[in-house]
Amino acid sequence: MTRYVRVGNTQRHFKRPENATPWKKFFDNSQTESKDSNINKVKAGRIGKKNRIKKTCFNCRRKGHLLADCPMPTGDTQQETGICFKCGSVEHSSNECSKKIKGYPLANCFICRKQGHISRDCPQNKHGIYPKGGKCNLCGSVNHLRKDCQTLKKIKEEEMFTVGTINEGKSVDEEIIQDKKIVEKKEKKKPKIIKF
Repeated sequence: MTRYVRVGNTQRHFKRPENATPWKKFFDNSQTESKDSNINKVKAGRIGKKNRIKKTCFNCRRKGHLLADCPMPTGDTQQETGICFKCGSVEHSSNECSKKIKGYPLANCFICRKQGHISRDCPQNKHGIYPKGGKCNLCGSVNHLRKDCQTLKKIKEEEMFTVGTINEGKSVDEEIIQDKKIVEKKEKKKPKIIKF
């Protein structure tokens, strides 16, 4: 790389070649680089602090650290990780368990410290299945999602309509008596057959 420097009379713009500055010296003399890196370090520290505040320990229920980093002893030497809370197997977790067991009999609750349920099913848990707060939009319960709400099921049943039938013995002008509910049936799709 060649750099040209003005020599002598600046009006004539005589240029003479000069050796280029090595990259190492160029970056060592740069002050803007250090300012940017300091700003980035400060920002990273702030973000890290926010993330630490968001963390909640399941052992002591305090903010700022996780269960693995908790300074307080768990008190439960029996509590194991990596087992199925339904059948106790170490080969799979509870979401992969094939046994049809209701609840989690081998799980320890982080709220009441009793065995047999998880924290979302705990009677002492005021948040229910919404750990960050929230509730069902229809009935206000914290124990189920909106899609599982009984109020929603009742509303859907009311939306179903009835249709009267006309026979040969009935008049078209006769009042319709609602006696049967007709449920809309979805047509089953037939598989497409392609012949070559």
